[in-house]
This record gives sequence, C-alpha cells and structure tokens, in this order.
Amino acid sequence: MSSKSYLEQPATHVRAPYRSALLTQPANFKKALKDAQADPIKTLLGVAQGIPSVFVTKLLASAKPDFIWIDVEHGIYDRSTLYDCIHAAQHHSEGKTLVIVRIPKHDEISLTTALDAGAAGIVIPHVETADEVRALRKVAYFGAYLPINHITFPVAY
Repeated sequence: MSSKSYLEQPATHVRAPYRSALLTQPANFKKALKDAQADPIKTLLGVAQGIPSVFVTKLLASAKPDFIWIDVEHGIYDRSTLYDCIHAAQHHSEGKTLVIVRIPKHDEISLTTALDAGAAGIVIPHVETADEVRALRKVAYFGAYLPINHITFPVAY
C-alpha cells in the first residue's frame, strides 16, 4: 500500500483521456468534440436516456459510449436520481463516458444539480439569444441569489 493519495498515483488510474480526476468535476467535453472534429474517421457515439433510473444508467454506461445524453426536460428526474445517474455513468464506464444533461429551461435545481454532480455538458433548450445565455450563466454561478423566475424568455422553441 502506498502512502500517496489516489490523485498522486496516475499509474493506478484507468486511461480515459477526457475524464477529470474526481467524479464531481466535469469531464473535458470541449476537447472530446475538438478531437472528434480533427479526426475524419472519429465519430462520437452516444446514447439518450429519458428513464430516470440509476440501474438503466449503469447498463448504458457499462457499454462505454462516448456520451450519455440525460434528458431531464422530458424525463421525470428528481434531484437525487439525477445526481446518482451522473455518478453511475462516470463510474460504470470507468470514466470513459461523458454525461450531457438537457435540463428544463426554467429549472435552476436541475441546472445546479447537474453541474454539482460533474456533468460534462449542459443543454438548455428554448434559448435564442446571447443575453439569455448570460442570464442563465449567472443563475448557474449565483443561483441562490438570482431566482430564475425573474428572467424573461421568449416562448418560441
């Protein structure tokens, strides 16, 4: 047994080029997309999941797709299940699967839960302007101080 911590022993880690060192930190989705675009034969393969089940997430992640798209907008996820699904995907894929979460537009809880759990990407539907993105970014960073229902958005999809 070594006196070094897990993070100080890279030889014990699974090779996953986009994985962060900890489950609660996001993987490098931007680099995965950049590498896929640079290589003409590389295609990212993903699976969409709308069933709020940690067991289903474990099954999908064990196949080690490049990403799992968790659809919280159309699936009925509670905060605990979303958190557990993100961690299950990262753990059961040995860090090789990136998690992308599509949240409902006006759901601050899903947004902050996905970010806190270590989602590699967030998809926010029905956003059409840069000002809307900036407002949602403020909610992500300062959610406790800026309620999302104070932001106005157009109804169009």
